[in-house]
Amino acid sequence: NTHERCCLDSYHHMIMLLCYPVFVFLLLFCCQEPTAEFLQALNRVFRLLDCDHDDVLNDDELSSFQERCSGQRLGAEQIQAVKQLVASQCNESAEGGVTFTMFCQLMDILLQTRQIDSVWDILTQFGYGANLLLRDDYVSYPSALGDRAFDQSCELTPRAVGFLTRLFRQFDRDHDGGLSNAITLQQQQQQHMQLDLDKSDSNNSNNNSNNNNS
Repeated sequence: NTHERCCLDSYHHMIMLLCYPVFVFLLLFCCQEPTAEFLQALNRVFRLLDCDHDDVLNDDELSSFQERCSGQRLGAEQIQAVKQLVASQCNESAEGGVTFTMFCQLMDILLQTRQIDSVWDILTQFGYGANLLLRDDYVSYPSALGDRAFDQSCELTPRAVGFLTRLFRQFDRDHDGGLSNAITLQQQQQQHMQLDLDKSDSNNSNNNSNNNNS
């Protein structure tokens, strides 16, 4: 029975590796470390989950993450269990939330425990295909700026690019293709001068009003 169980487990693991490739895309075969593409994908997923942009995933964000991937929200006890697990692996506290390092550790735990399908399900939910590129059905628009980055899901419209280009050229007075410190300093001085003029006009207006009243 033990031998049969080991054979079945090995067979199941082989099927999982064929259906959900790990090496090349997720882990480097030589050292079992995550690939640069996998880390960049996780970084994008983490940023999308971090709704309040505080660089940690709070309890509500973790629960929403689980709901997006499996359709079920995590309870308070389950959230604490996840936080304790990743905190123990990273040797740091998760009381303030799950950091990106902890989030990566969570994915590593899933891979090490052969829950490869769970990792790919997460990547799929956030638009990635088997080659760790965003799928065409996830990014359906043609790029107006040339080739998109592999994890790019949106870009400025041509109209927005045109507006920013005109704005940039307005301040690029020496036409060197860059905004120099001198120009930036000059803009700040003009702003300060305008503020001083506005204050002076306001004071003069108040003085005239007081003189009229008297």
